Amino acid sequence: SVHLPSLVQDVLMGRVTVTGAAAALPPGAPRQLAYEMAVCVCDADGVQTQAEQQFLAGLREALGLDAGRARQLAQD
Repeated sequence: SVHLPSLVQDVLMGRVTVTGAAAALPPGAPRQLAYEMAVCVCDADGVQTQAEQQFLAGLREALGLDAGRARQLAQD
């Protein structure tokens, strides 16, 4: 089982990479939720920078999410 608060802290502290954290999440809803949360953070100021867009694209790939589904999640 994955303790999400600890996993987030590990990423922030550089103890694990985003790719490593993504791999630790079980498939399905947890990965989708992680992507949705990242989109919310990137959208917090109302604008996605190029760096944020690149981050989200890399995260989508690391999470193994379908590009169409990720686009839908981002729009919702």
